[in-house]
Amino acid sequence: MASNCYRKSTLTALNTTAQTFVTAGTILSPGGQLEKTGCSLTTSLQGIRILSDGLYTASGAVAFTPSTAGVVLVALYKDGNLLPCSVRTMNVNSGVLYMLDAIAPAFEGEACRVIHPEITVQISGVDGTVSRVCLNVTRLA
Repeated sequence: MASNCYRKSTLTALNTTAQTFVTAGTILSPGGQLEKTGCSLTTSLQGIRILSDGLYTASGAVAFTPSTAGVVLVALYKDGNLLPCSVRTMNVNSGVLYMLDAIAPAFEGEACRVIHPEITVQISGVDGTVSRVCLNVTRLA
């Protein structure tokens, strides 16, 4: 069997522990590693870290129940900077379970020996509780 480092790099993390979120925005913990191949990615407390230069894609799925009505925003960030194509919004009512996906189709993951960009998923707009977060990053080239 070939070394895992020569396989396509992809990492999926899943968290089913309840997390509260606030109107101003909350970075969601991706939880534990569910599936991993290759050696270009690793989990961190708040996201997935990129260990090798390349072109990447990322997606995040969030299941949540708002405690107030309003507009919810779910988006992906690289080192705290918004990945613009990933922004998703939805009008919500309080007490209803919703699922919202965010996708960043392609972005550069500039990594070196001391810099390892971190991909995170954030929710904002109203207060509430998140019941499930799934975050995936895949190296395209």
